[in-house]
Amino acid sequence: MGIRSPTLPLIAPVALSGARPRRTVSRTLLRVGSSLLLLWSLGFHDAAPRAQEILWTQTYGGSGGDWAECLEPVPDGGYVIGGYSASFGAGGWDAYVIRTDRDGVPLWERTYGSPELTDVALCVQPTADGGFVVALDEGIGNLLRLNADGDSLWVADYRIRAAAVRQTSDGGFIVAGDSAGVCCLVKTDAQGGLLWRGLYPSGDFSRAMAVSQTADEGYVAGGSCWSAGGAWDYQIVRTDAGGHPLWVRTYGRPCQDDEGWALCETEDGGFLITGLYFCTLKVDAAGDSVWSHSYGAGEIGCAYSACVTREGGFLIGGLLDPFGEDPGDFYLVRLDPEGGCRWQRAYTGPLDSFDNGRCARQTTDGAYAMVGWSDGFGAGDMDVWMLRIDGESSEIAEPRPGDWDTERVSGERSTRCALHLLRSNPLPPGGRLHYRLVTPGEVTLEVWSVLGRQVARQTQRHPSPGCFDFLWPAAASASGVYFVRLRCGTEHHLSRVLTVR
Repeated sequence: MGIRSPTLPLIAPVALSGARPRRTVSRTLLRVGSSLLLLWSLGFHDAAPRAQEILWTQTYGGSGGDWAECLEPVPDGGYVIGGYSASFGAGGWDAYVIRTDRDGVPLWERTYGSPELTDVALCVQPTADGGFVVALDEGIGNLLRLNADGDSLWVADYRIRAAAVRQTSDGGFIVAGDSAGVCCLVKTDAQGGLLWRGLYPSGDFSRAMAVSQTADEGYVAGGSCWSAGGAWDYQIVRTDAGGHPLWVRTYGRPCQDDEGWALCETEDGGFLITGLYFCTLKVDAAGDSVWSHSYGAGEIGCAYSACVTREGGFLIGGLLDPFGEDPGDFYLVRLDPEGGCRWQRAYTGPLDSFDNGRCARQTTDGAYAMVGWSDGFGAGDMDVWMLRIDGESSEIAEPRPGDWDTERVSGERSTRCALHLLRSNPLPPGGRLHYRLVTPGEVTLEVWSVLGRQVARQTQRHPSPGCFDFLWPAAASASGVYFVRLRCGTEHHLSRVLTVR
């Protein structure tokens, strides 16, 4: 563990074409209770005037697939959204950046990429000069610098998989991700020149998914590592201004996967990390645990974003499957400083739509915005879906134990098909999934990565009921967590699969 010499060459800045996509935008003013948009709340009974209602929604994208990974408010009250697109650009998946006004109306939309490469924007941040900086998981480079109009200024490659970026107090940037399966931080100057590169190994595999500069000019990164106990654990790396480690800590539950996706610094100098199953941990400045809580319900859930609210609490956003049958919902949790749940709400599209919430932020006026993707709205297979959500009323009903308050259409629990693993997790190479079909029919099996990429799809027609096999696809060969969705007519079943290679 330590700092490696900055010997990696910096790819010379180049100007990307930044192709302007054909815009297909659908703006839908929806209130809770409409025929299209549904909302439920867990353990929350509205004794006070209802808050957290949807003010407006927007979709962005074309006839192909379009996905959003991140959202940030900008000083003029608008937003910048980052993700990737198969509808526009040079071909395949290209990085996709959308700049909107305060009502979500696009000011510009741009794609960046190469026909031979997969280009995915996992993080976009406003910069002090009114432009933007983008962290790229793979493709044309790791760091893309844009001006205020979305024109490319330069791109740099540090030979890592970048997941997060922040502008630092000296005008440069701190980038987080992994290098060949080892947690990595890269510090650059304002033009992308490499200043230092640090590796922080832990377990057999580690990766940072979030990063920020701390109040003392050092850095903190949060993510996951594969532990010796055979499970994913949260990992937090704390460094000084030069990238030298002050401490590296891991946190996990026995025989449970704790995969970290989001981290933020708290007002008392500590840190909050969250991720799989919305398990949320607060630590102090030394990395010692202060409290931990889980939120939500159901078999599938993951928090992909976390931020401090101006009231001193926290806002967590992600994906939740509340009943084990629905493909997924946008899920938003508002916490007080001690981790107490002020409210938790979910937002979902038409029945059977796959709605994957990725990032939520408090807006400049104290309300909330959330982005992800959905196949229930828009112009294509998947489209970027953004929600603008009302802020809190002066009185907030305290959560209390109770039934689901839901506007979802009720019905019998599905019994036509069932998905189960032949072996327990983790799934070995060459492993098979088994599913059971109670009546004849056509079954579609889809495998999705935690980034929301569909890596495999297989359809089989069965003239008679029975048990059938599904060989784990070679396309999902990387170690990690995957979601397997079984479709049978209008019914869906979702299961999480862990693979280790």
